[in-house]
Amino acid sequence: MTDSTIRRVTSADVAKLAGVSRATVSYVLNDTPHQTISAATRGRVIDAATSLGYAPSAAARALRTGRSDVVLCLLPDWPIGPEVGTLLGNLSTELARSGMTFVAHPGSQADRPIADLWKAITPAAVLAFTDFSPAEIDAMRAAGVALVVGLLGRSTSPRRELEVP
Repeated sequence: MTDSTIRRVTSADVAKLAGVSRATVSYVLNDTPHQTISAATRGRVIDAATSLGYAPSAAARALRTGRSDVVLCLLPDWPIGPEVGTLLGNLSTELARSGMTFVAHPGSQADRPIADLWKAITPAAVLAFTDFSPAEIDAMRAAGVALVVGLLGRSTSPRRELEVP
């Protein structure tokens, strides 16, 4: 099998194998309340999803909600010591407990503009070890980034918490 023939397993594939509609697959896999779906049907859908190796599409979820569940951390262009490594590990663990994915990107703005990075993944939050310019903050907020934080910056903008569903 070549790379061009590999395709992602979709909810349509799960529906076909389980003998149900895509809506039923969605209701079961999202555990949608107030749906009258029998235990046998739920079992068929879960078994089909498991046997096919189905995983929800993060890209589709981001399209539906307007943002991903990713927190993007822009690492500084200086050596990362054990303290920062511990901080990144702790952030990753705590965010995972809240259903978020932590992505750390090393490098400087000279390598790739910040806007290219956050536009590529539409994150829920962007963290950096330096301040963002007011224009960068405005652009990210306008694009739906819920939280923008310069961890070691001197920003006077009020700190906010990221609300996790």
